[in-house]
Amino acid sequence: MRRLAISIKSSPDMKKKNNIFSIGKKYTKFLAVSCSHGKYIDADAKNSVIGMRDRWNPELVIHLGDWCDTTAFRSGAKGTSDEIEPVVPDIDGGLQFLRELRVTHALDGNHEHRIPLLMKSPNSIISYAASQAQYHIDEEIKKIGARRIPYDGVFQQYKVGDCTFTHGTIYNENSARDMAEMYGGKVIFGHTHRAQTGEGRTIKESTGFCAGTLTRRGSQEYSKCRRATLAWRQGLVFGEIGEKDSAVWLCTRGEFNHEWRLPV
Repeated sequence: MRRLAISIKSSPDMKKKNNIFSIGKKYTKFLAVSCSHGKYIDADAKNSVIGMRDRWNPELVIHLGDWCDTTAFRSGAKGTSDEIEPVVPDIDGGLQFLRELRVTHALDGNHEHRIPLLMKSPNSIISYAASQAQYHIDEEIKKIGARRIPYDGVFQQYKVGDCTFTHGTIYNENSARDMAEMYGGKVIFGHTHRAQTGEGRTIKESTGFCAGTLTRRGSQEYSKCRRATLAWRQGLVFGEIGEKDSAVWLCTRGEFNHEWRLPV
């Protein structure tokens, strides 16, 4: 484990009655990952995250979105090699990871959101195909026993205590800071593939935690010519949430050729 970012509200005096770790207070354990992108998921990352889930045994297991890539569904795919990318390995590969991770909540990211957008296509064949894909995803997530949360841009929020879970919409270098300032409190998101934390410039404490990605840099063809891809890091976010406070950790793999070193 190369980096471990910790944000914990606690009293300096660990014996004080209001210490957040006092016996008798109830905390909900969670694990959050993002951006596994269907068939592009890295096998080592997948196995490590599932192992962490088994050992940590959280009540909440949240995928923050982009669990499939929908390569053939993107608006710029027409007339390119992406247009002929097989759909089944992508969507079913993403669903298989959700199943193996035993998620309790599956957020749609901007990649999953391509499907409902194409349901409104004036081309009836495309609209029908997108509708069938959407129905298939809904049915499979029901079988997993998870709650699916649609993508709604900046309005997508799943709130637990002082933590907000969302896919994310900001892609700049200060996205963790800016996401914290947008929502307040602790904000756990994905989208940028850059596993990082950022403190909001707010009077009340706010911190953004980006869970990074579970893919390898350059595995997706459309990302190979962008310098920003070099900032991608594999990661996960986990912690405990109480009624009024929480402890949240970001754990990253560091270099892709290093082993995962997880604290649990």
